[in-house]
Amino acid sequence: MRSLIFVASLFASLAVSAGELKVIDVPSTKMPYGHVDTKFEVNLKEGTAGVSATFKKIRPRKHPRIQVTSFESIVPELSMVGDDLILDIDGTSVTCGTMGITRVFKLPVLKLNGNCILESKRVRTNKGTRFQVVLKY
Repeated sequence: MRSLIFVASLFASLAVSAGELKVIDVPSTKMPYGHVDTKFEVNLKEGTAGVSATFKKIRPRKHPRIQVTSFESIVPELSMVGDDLILDIDGTSVTCGTMGITRVFKLPVLKLNGNCILESKRVRTNKGTRFQVVLKY
């Protein structure tokens, strides 16, 4: 009986804690169909963070053409606190990752821990089809 109550309370807490934050919302005509690469971007000097979405398409022909479309958005809820990337939303702080350095070249790198996930999708609205990037936490 105790284990049943424990499992039920665990699932209830997981359902309440999951949330979404829309960070990029543009008309679908500005972002072509195909593979879109989304990533976090951090400005260490200012302590701010954001999200970028990049579409890259190579058309193989005699003279290959490369089409690149990119959108960036600063997310005010994301910030760097020390070496941690923190998402502050509704009075709740979620650690999305930590800054580290690579072993060989000693370059800064953001190591995500899986608490924050970027998801890109196309949504039909009354304004037409839109491209959205959602931050799930």
